[in-house]
Amino acid sequence: MIATSDSLDFHPSVPSDLIQAVQWYEKVSLELAARFELAVETAFDMIARRPLFCPKYDNETHFVLLTGFPYLLLFRIRSERQYVAGLFHTSTDPNKLQRRLH
Repeated sequence: MIATSDSLDFHPSVPSDLIQAVQWYEKVSLELAARFELAVETAFDMIARRPLFCPKYDNETHFVLLTGFPYLLLFRIRSERQYVAGLFHTSTDPNKLQRRLH
């Protein structure tokens, strides 16, 4: 499964977000699921190492689009650890995104 960084904290729903997305891709192709997991790991690395390079979603929240997939990770910059609020399909209702952030 996906390795995470010691410098990231996660909303309690993030593991479920990831499992659901990976399971969907596994039904399509194991290779596609593996590529998705790599894209998530790459995004986690970007959030951990260079959070300020990521565009802003709103005043307090940044995002990373997963390369090659219609998903984004929303996160907030904290002093020492970044807080990942969720993994969302790009077609997700913006109200759901806002509820997760607050």
